[in-house]
Amino acid sequence: GTKKKRVAKRIESFNGRSGGYVQVIILICNILGLCVLITGSPFFLFLTLLLPRWRNGILERFGIVPKEIREKIKGKPNIWFHSASAGECKCIIPIAKKMQEKHKDAQLVFTTTTINGKKILHKYLDDPITFFLPLDIYFFIKPVVKLINPKILVIAETELWPTLIYYVKKKGGKIAVVNGRISKKNFHRYIMVKGLFNYVLQMIDSFSVRTEEDLKLINLLLKAASTKVTVGGDLKYETFLVDENKLEQIANKMSP
Repeated sequence: GTKKKRVAKRIESFNGRSGGYVQVIILICNILGLCVLITGSPFFLFLTLLLPRWRNGILERFGIVPKEIREKIKGKPNIWFHSASAGECKCIIPIAKKMQEKHKDAQLVFTTTTINGKKILHKYLDDPITFFLPLDIYFFIKPVVKLINPKILVIAETELWPTLIYYVKKKGGKIAVVNGRISKKNFHRYIMVKGLFNYVLQMIDSFSVRTEEDLKLINLLLKAASTKVTVGGDLKYETFLVDENKLEQIANKMSP
């Protein structure tokens, strides 16, 4: 149908403009990630043995999703929400509810990186499908992207993981950032690695940022004023006071 043609066109467009350059970037990111993992493994093992919060969901962080969750996800029309900690998880709740209203046939899947993030999702949502996001390394992230096969990935704030974004885009999914932010300090850091960061930004289909200042800095990184960037306010502090029209506008921008 029309939707399948749109997805096929999106994949073709992505593959056409990315070429070998993107693959080289992803390869470099993965090599660096593996070096950090291998070098730091004794320290990580010590923390895992010592601290219960490090043991919690350890297999999920290596891409091993529990069987009961896999069975719920596989083959479904999934919308994927990723947020790091409790504050970020809070800010995506009104967006998730609005997306569920607009796409009643879709299933919502949530990933986070902290125990408190999981707690917030279970507190404010009815029996959500949640697990920890794997490390952003090919061997761990690709099987999870293949499993979820999202129509759209919604990322809170600055969780811009290159390998995750690359494989979601390669599978034809749309990518949206909500509650996006960028400080002047971080802006200068991003400029230092502009080759990588510009690639990441170009792969994203829509941004909802907190302030006009964030809008200005994102457009500077994109090297042009972009219609895909809008100001949506700080959802972290306005979570249950969000203007309905603003929420509708953000949800419409993200629709697959």
